[in-house]
Amino acid sequence: MTETQRRIVAEAWAFRTGVEREAADRFARLATAISRFDAPSPLPALMRRAAEDEQRHAALCVELAAIYGTPATGYYVTRIKNSDSSTSNACGTSPTSPTAALSCDDSVSTDGTYHYTVTAVFHSWTATSGSSGNVVVVTDVTAPTASVSFPSNGSSYNASGWAAGCSPAGICGSA
Repeated sequence: MTETQRRIVAEAWAFRTGVEREAADRFARLATAISRFDAPSPLPALMRRAAEDEQRHAALCVELAAIYGTPATGYYVTRIKNSDSSTSNACGTSPTSPTAALSCDDSVSTDGTYHYTVTAVFHSWTATSGSSGNVVVVTDVTAPTASVSFPSNGSSYNASGWAAGCSPAGICGSA
């Protein structure tokens, strides 16, 4: 395959990324609209599943574009709180500040259960991954405490005094 052919194939897959993403958005909007006027209908669940399929297709298109020479230009990570579906930028990234890094550490200061998505960016096109597994965050702001009951501060002990201090012999206390 010539470089020109590779570029054309890569651009075609990059274009397909946008098409698949738009299809996912349409299915999601339809699912919401139908559930508003026909809540018991099985269609919204099927349409949400179709939207997830389209997102997976978009991610595959990004991979194929990269294979043929047009990789994503960056990624951003979104944190989603399970209790209310609120979203936050994660890992110091955002749609306007993507990263080229392939891993990240996120700092969360609010207790809760979260999941993440990663969005690949290529020019004006994006493809969002499926959701990660759940991450449970429990913050502990209580300072640790410790007390030592033996040996006593400032005391001197001979071998028998040390051995008699606690069982087994050594330092006794609680944390």
